[in-house]
Amino acid sequence: MDRLFFTVRYSRYAVVLIAILAISILLDTLCWHHTIHRLETSAHTAIATADKNGWAVHATPLRRGGWPFGAWVELDHLDATHPASSGSPYDAGWAAEHLRLGGSWTSLLRTGLPISLTGHQAIRLVLNDKILTVLTSGVQIRFRNPEDLRFSAPQFQMALSGGWPDRQIFAKNLSGRLIRFPETDRKSVV
Repeated sequence: MDRLFFTVRYSRYAVVLIAILAISILLDTLCWHHTIHRLETSAHTAIATADKNGWAVHATPLRRGGWPFGAWVELDHLDATHPASSGSPYDAGWAAEHLRLGGSWTSLLRTGLPISLTGHQAIRLVLNDKILTVLTSGVQIRFRNPEDLRFSAPQFQMALSGGWPDRQIFAKNLSGRLIRFPETDRKSVV
């Protein structure tokens, strides 16, 4: 009598394995939907805040991605401009080829909120007759809270012109950390 390979003992293991895989896929999908919702809310809030502060922001609609290995939303061809006004006496502009908010599960758990700016980026600030221009590509920004922001860029170019002496600054593999200290209570200092 030949024994069947797929016996009752093996079928129990198969059912348990299939159940574990199904539960894992379900949990990953639920985490992805929750994280995508939070990232989209953050992106829409940032754009609304920029509009409220006088910026005109234009980009392609948000695209979702990352499942099953992470979660992110992406914008392409982002252009933001800020014309000078009585409340803010500067002209500013930012052009980005691609912006990704989010990342893989490990980067989301480890660094908080990663922001990737791939492609070329251009920022220009004009105050009176002084002009600051920044060109870069491949910028990575990571922050857990507003007080601790880390950045890195493989190439960085800054040019000063206008009322300033003309200067250009070039850097490769630029990285750093911006730390903002919370305001202290003035009564405790006195």
